[in-house]
Amino acid sequence: MNDSILSGRYAKALLAQADSVGQAEALYPVMEQMARLLMGSHEARALLDNPMVERGKKCGVILSLVGEECSEECRALLKSFVDLVLAHHREQWLAQMALAYLRLYRKSRGLVRVRLTTTTPPEEALVARLKTIVEERTGGVAEVVTRVAPDIEGGFVLQVDDLLLDASLKGQLEKIKREFLRKNKTLV
Repeated sequence: MNDSILSGRYAKALLAQADSVGQAEALYPVMEQMARLLMGSHEARALLDNPMVERGKKCGVILSLVGEECSEECRALLKSFVDLVLAHHREQWLAQMALAYLRLYRKSRGLVRVRLTTTTPPEEALVARLKTIVEERTGGVAEVVTRVAPDIEGGFVLQVDDLLLDASLKGQLEKIKREFLRKNKTLV
């Protein structure tokens, strides 16, 4: 079965269950944290992938890492979900399931994810204006996340859901380099 279909099915079931018990909103930041943890931590991935670690211990570690800030109901829902995933030996797709949950939640609530990357912290007025523009154009509620990355060397990178606008100096220089190499490759 296709990995994205599998992850989507588990995420859809989790969202339906979370909605039915009124915990979908509380589960959203927990799933963000889980996705970030599993995508960024080699140790967490190694723990999940290790067949010698028993299922109960894996579940306990995941809950201790991501479920501390949610209510008891949210924690119970998360525990039952992780138990189900581990019981069916689907732990290698847990990060993708968390990401799929986030996408489905945002879509069902009309949230639009906006990521703005700049070389210096943007002014609040700029972020507010960006939020207003995105909300007017999409008809949804913009969720703006800013990030400072000096390595883009100037300009900005704006991502609205799956659309990307790279107006960074680094991105423009790389584009010029690719174009130069493409044109000069035919001469060689």
